[in-house]
Amino acid sequence: MREFGSEHPRSTSGSAEERAGMGGADLLSWLYVRVDESTAQRVSLSCIIAAFVNGSSPLIGVRIAPRRLHTMCHRRAHVVARKDCGVVFSSAGKDVGEENRAKYAVSQTKMPRSIKQRLDEIEFQMLGSRKTAPYGTTHPRPPHQQTFAGENRSMRQLDVPPGAAGGQELESDASMDTEVTHENGYARELNDPLRVANSGAQRMLAFQQLEQLVRDDSVDSVSLARSLKVLVRASRLSRGHGRAVHQFLESKKSSSFLNTWYAKMIPHLSELDSFSLVSLLHSFGALQIAPSREFVAKWEQVVRETGSLNELDEKSLATAFWAIGRNRTAAYSKDILQALSNRFEKVSAQASDQCVTLFLWSLTQVMFVPSASNLEAWSVAFVRNASVMNADALTKVVDSLGRLGKVNAGSSVEERVMPVWFAAWEETVSKDRFDVIDLCACLNAISKLAIRPSPEWLEKWTQAFERQVPTSKVRQRELTMSLSALHRLQVSPPPSFFRAWYAALARHLPSLPEQMVAFAYWGPWKYSSEWHITQQEFVEGFQSAFVDMSPSMNAQQVSDCIWALGKANMQPSRAFMDAWLVAFERVQDRCSAQQLCAMLWAMGKCSRAVLAPAEQASFLDLWYACFEREESGFVLNFYSMCLLSFARLQTEDAGEVSPLRDSFVKAFEDCFVAESASINSQILANVMHACAKLHLMPRADMLRVWFDRFVELAETDSSRASVFKPQELSMQLWGLAKLDIDIRTIYDPTAPAFLDSWCSCFERNAGLFQGHHVAIIMWAFAHWSHSFDIKSILPESFQVAWRTECARAASSMSPISVSQTLWPLGRLEAATMSLVSPQLMNALLDAFARCVKRMDSQEMVNSLWGCARMGPHLDFPDTLMIDWFYHASKNLPSFNPHELSNSLYALARLQRAPTESFLSLWMRCFAVRKSEFSAQHLVLALWALATLEFRILPDDFRRDWCRQFIRSNETLSSDYLPMAVSSMKHFDILR
Repeated sequence: MREFGSEHPRSTSGSAEERAGMGGADLLSWLYVRVDESTAQRVSLSCIIAAFVNGSSPLIGVRIAPRRLHTMCHRRAHVVARKDCGVVFSSAGKDVGEENRAKYAVSQTKMPRSIKQRLDEIEFQMLGSRKTAPYGTTHPRPPHQQTFAGENRSMRQLDVPPGAAGGQELESDASMDTEVTHENGYARELNDPLRVANSGAQRMLAFQQLEQLVRDDSVDSVSLARSLKVLVRASRLSRGHGRAVHQFLESKKSSSFLNTWYAKMIPHLSELDSFSLVSLLHSFGALQIAPSREFVAKWEQVVRETGSLNELDEKSLATAFWAIGRNRTAAYSKDILQALSNRFEKVSAQASDQCVTLFLWSLTQVMFVPSASNLEAWSVAFVRNASVMNADALTKVVDSLGRLGKVNAGSSVEERVMPVWFAAWEETVSKDRFDVIDLCACLNAISKLAIRPSPEWLEKWTQAFERQVPTSKVRQRELTMSLSALHRLQVSPPPSFFRAWYAALARHLPSLPEQMVAFAYWGPWKYSSEWHITQQEFVEGFQSAFVDMSPSMNAQQVSDCIWALGKANMQPSRAFMDAWLVAFERVQDRCSAQQLCAMLWAMGKCSRAVLAPAEQASFLDLWYACFEREESGFVLNFYSMCLLSFARLQTEDAGEVSPLRDSFVKAFEDCFVAESASINSQILANVMHACAKLHLMPRADMLRVWFDRFVELAETDSSRASVFKPQELSMQLWGLAKLDIDIRTIYDPTAPAFLDSWCSCFERNAGLFQGHHVAIIMWAFAHWSHSFDIKSILPESFQVAWRTECARAASSMSPISVSQTLWPLGRLEAATMSLVSPQLMNALLDAFARCVKRMDSQEMVNSLWGCARMGPHLDFPDTLMIDWFYHASKNLPSFNPHELSNSLYALARLQRAPTESFLSLWMRCFAVRKSEFSAQHLVLALWALATLEFRILPDDFRRDWCRQFIRSNETLSSDYLPMAVSSMKHFDILR
């Protein structure tokens, strides 16, 4: 027979009263007696203690088998109480902290005897013999159960601080009921009146008794602290117990429990020692309840006044940090977080790997950046402990560093930590200790730190990913995160990685639940240019899964599916859209405002090429019916997104039918005025852009709110970076110009303030504008030039910034951006103003030469026309002219009358005579499309030929020109009459 511990004397003597007064160690010594081995394996510790305290069972003094005791220790030990005397026995493992046990024992002696007995009864009734260790004992998880990595992990959350109390793997209700049945059977044999709470009714009875207890006038702060611990232990007993505890705390009826608890605990917080104060935070963290602001404020006041933080060792600090990280929504002040960080700095020399991990993890959860000295102490402690950290701890560390990013004080922390981290990671990954979640979290954090890992490290990461994927159930989040991180690092993994990635998806796609199908598999095209699986394969798999599962999807999943295609800019198949429309009709009465907004946004992004006008109208009828029902749930952001979606849905195929309806427009304008304080830069841009696309002139009061809010946002921004992004600034100006809103006089003095503010925002965004942004802005200025002299109201500082931005962006302009920049510059006749410098013009001509071979007919003509309008002194390169003639000649048959006439007009302004081949081809195109020429087009063409000093016109051209001019001259504007008369005189047409 093996002995549990030879250091304890064996004794079976003593009365029940004497045994009731024994301490934990003496009580354990008393249990060393002989017993049959097979019986010992079946008898639970609760039955043994029940026999001991009753003193009448033949099982008194049953010896505990070592294997049974080992199992119980890994379940965080068991606590059993005797009803009549309140004796508490703790069978903890060898790693239980003696100091913590002593503190816990002292705190228990301060509790009123009657309250303690009632708590013992409630705890035993709720937990039976399956109790976790009392607070104050420590028992770390086995290595395979310790989890640190990955945020938002279901069933893998860090539910107990390492080195602190509590926590065990949750067991199924079936296994729980089986053991409970055996324990109740033995308890009946021992005449033990207490039973395990294995039903909902018994649990609720225990909850009610606990609620009554906290109302007792004799309850003190220690008793209140233990009442939370009872709930903590109960929540960890099984999934059923955990659900019951959370339902109890979250229900309206139980709010009186927490309110009463706060009311009694807050005035007496100063009675607790530092260890007990930390234990309260631990309880809130374990229960995932954010303590009230009043409690947090009082707790912080107590620890400041008593200096309790200075008494915390590294284990207590680990518990405090863990609790803060778990309750990241609690209103902890920066002062107390800094005080805890300073305390960590003082004890960092003794800090364990778990304390080091929890320090950084908790502070990043609450978005608090430690001081430079705190981070320096942490980095030293990390270097010391990195070699013993497991995969989850290493993942948590780098994930926390990724959250802090470059805010970390200086580069010393990064330089010291990351080489050690990479070395520890490589050693751990070689043992296949990282799962897919850890691997993806590590890569994502490194990409956020903007650290370029070595090719050797990336190769090891890819190999580990490929090894883990076949045996792991990879979530969509990890698949997307991996591609996102690789894209951020600008790394192209080998084809084997993509094969493993696609295999993970293909393996799960047939059996994915609806919510997984609802989130897009658009990652390969969104994040990687090296995707080796064809898009068609992916689209077919995703859309086929939706068609199969759509009959059972709820409203959220139906919304997510169409949103996924919109996010990926994919055109849905006909089968997908048919199934989706049926699903939407089925769930439309259960759609929320947010879901309706997402559906409309996605339809505007991806359905225009699939839906016929009648189908679109039918969808909008259903959508508007839902909108009328859910109108109260629409906020301004929803309205702006819907308005932008309506602008995308408005196509020529829809004829005269507009997707907008008066009821929506009125509700939107009312909301815009009422919620003006919530208007941000994106809403301003979306609203003005959508109104312009829909030809919707905003209401006068709404327009005033728009201008006022823009100026307010611009003025509150005192930093170098503007609150308005380049895309937003260009969209806003384009929308105002498209609606012909005169920014000089619309609302004095708001309008001048708007233009000044807009120009200031442009200057603050210097270096960020792209080619299409510059082109859109110049189009707006050119459009306004019809109505007023825009050149005279542009500030000088803006014109300087504009020249610099345009010259910088010219090198990366697309063909359409080059055209949309040169055309408005010509419209403004920019050579007469300070918007154009020789350097800028050279940059634009270089961009024109680079893009001319990729331009379509309109882009070629508009670009040349813009250059021509900027003045005859423009030094237009000969090589560019030759290239333009070559590519224009190839596309000349596709030129419309406007482009044909403007091409000759531009050549005349540039004083560049066309080549014979170009002119001959131009004449043939005119003969084909002569009936489409307007009087204006005819005058421009004839004026160009006269300006280029052609003296004789081909007879066919002369005859066709005169006949078409006679038919269309009534539409000729008076502005063109002088040009027409001079041209016809030149060719002797007026005889």
